[in-house]
Amino acid sequence: MHLGIRLLFGFFLITGLAGFFVLRIFMVEVKPSVREVMEDMMVDTANIHLAMNVQDAMDPHGLPMELPLTVGQRIEVEGEYIPKATAGASNKKGAAAVIHFTHNPCGYAVIAGQTYR
Repeated sequence: MHLGIRLLFGFFLITGLAGFFVLRIFMVEVKPSVREVMEDMMVDTANIHLAMNVQDAMDPHGLPMELPLTVGQRIEVEGEYIPKATAGASNKKGAAAVIHFTHNPCGYAVIAGQTYR
C-alpha cells in the first residue's frame, strides 16, 4: 500500500475519532442544560389566567367579539406571557401567570379551528 494512502487513511481515522469524542462530550454537556431550561419554562404554566380584550367604541383594539369558550375546551393563543411572580393575578388555584394581548398587533386566539385576531 502506498505511503500517501496510509497517511490519508490515518488522517481520516484520527479526525473521525476526534469528532466522535467531541460530539459525545457535547451531547453529555448540552442535553442536561436543555432539559433544565425546558423544565424551568414549564413550571410556571400550570396555572394561567387568560386575558382577552374585546374591542368597543372606547377601545378599538382587541378581539372583534367575546369568544365562546367552554370548560375543558382546547384553545391556542399567542400573546404576551407574564410570569406569576410579576403578574399580580390570582384565581381559585392561587397566583397565576397571565397571557395578555391575545389580539392584534401582538397575538391571536384559535378556538375550534376559527382564528380570532
